[in-house]
Amino acid sequence: MSWFLSDADFEAAVDAINERSDVHRRELQPRLETLGVAHGQHVDGTPQALEVLVDPRIAEILRRSTDDVFHQVRQALERLAAVGTVVPDELSKVFPGSTFIRFLPPLDKNEE
Repeated sequence: MSWFLSDADFEAAVDAINERSDVHRRELQPRLETLGVAHGQHVDGTPQALEVLVDPRIAEILRRSTDDVFHQVRQALERLAAVGTVVPDELSKVFPGSTFIRFLPPLDKNEE
């Protein structure tokens, strides 16, 4: 069961990344182009500067979708770490004497 939940978390993370990319292409890039910023040109600034430059609505959508990406990816990594400790033990019960690789992704507990 843990493996299926891990897969669902991974799918949610991919969906969040795709949604964030879609917002960037559909909302932000056209707005920057109308302001004379060439495609691929780097724009320096803080999130507040971006809000003033493009539009508060676009900036808020980007902020929320970026936060969602970080949340979904962190959740997927945490679930993968949990699965990485359970699955090899369960497989050892089914296949005694076999060796299984454990994968534990590094999780930085200091990140917000």
